[in-house]
Amino acid sequence: IRASLLLSISYFLGGIVTSPLQLTFMRMFQGFASGLWPMELAIMTIYAPPKKLGICLGIMQGALTAGGIIGPLFGGILAEVFGMRMSFFLAAAALFLNFIVLVFFIKEPPTDTAGADSEGDKVSLWKIPVIRLMLVSAALVQVVILIVQPILTTYISHLAGDLDNLVFISGLIFSMSGFSSAITAPLWG
Repeated sequence: IRASLLLSISYFLGGIVTSPLQLTFMRMFQGFASGLWPMELAIMTIYAPPKKLGICLGIMQGALTAGGIIGPLFGGILAEVFGMRMSFFLAAAALFLNFIVLVFFIKEPPTDTAGADSEGDKVSLWKIPVIRLMLVSAALVQVVILIVQPILTTYISHLAGDLDNLVFISGLIFSMSGFSSAITAPLWG
């Protein structure tokens, strides 16, 4: 709930910034506000039937990948049709709608507190070598995949020259790499 609300605020702020420095601070705030994915993952593992947990998590991973990849495509379309600022406002409205849905429609099931471990029995996930390696690998993969996004428009402009719909084409090209991942993630799950 916190992440949805703060992310909607961050996108709204993205629509009203007037300088690169303000945009930088908005993106920093956006990074601090994030956290929807872990919450959604936790709720999925609680509600999914145990025998179908793998496929459910695969579908969720596919949706996450699709959102991250198709998002720039839709962002390019929105920017071409409505302009850059309006794209931020529309994203803010969508995230605020997500906030409303989380508050009023998604409920966590009651937990059994009688069998809960004491604080002293809990182990940090970072201390488990396999988990630590997976987290570091996932972070590196995301960095490698997303490092191109900020320079993609400049690179396309360099390759093709001046284009009327450069933002749309950049979003389309960036999105192409994720379609196969979004389709295959449920199969791997």
